[in-house]
Amino acid sequence: MAYASLATGLLLAAGVGSRFDPHGVQNKLLARLPDGTPVAAEAARRLLLAVPKVLAVVRPGAEALARVLNDAGCDVAFAPAAQRGMGASLAAGVQASE
Repeated sequence: MAYASLATGLLLAAGVGSRFDPHGVQNKLLARLPDGTPVAAEAARRLLLAVPKVLAVVRPGAEALARVLNDAGCDVAFAPAAQRGMGASLAAGVQASE
């Protein structure tokens, strides 16, 4: 017997990527893979292969990233306290998924 999955994947995308770009000029999730796909779009695509619904959590002001993730098939939520770290992003995602 097969069961439909009701799981929602959370794609945490509210970090600043300081190891990728210590100056904060380029968002690592908007960086392009060799085929031209943004990293965020590929991450969303792969997560959507595993679960039927994905909620991406981004920081306020990341509208370009939110657009890419929405176009990739994710619902998008903003984490107002993202600067506090991953836990705050996770909490925002859980709250938005209720």
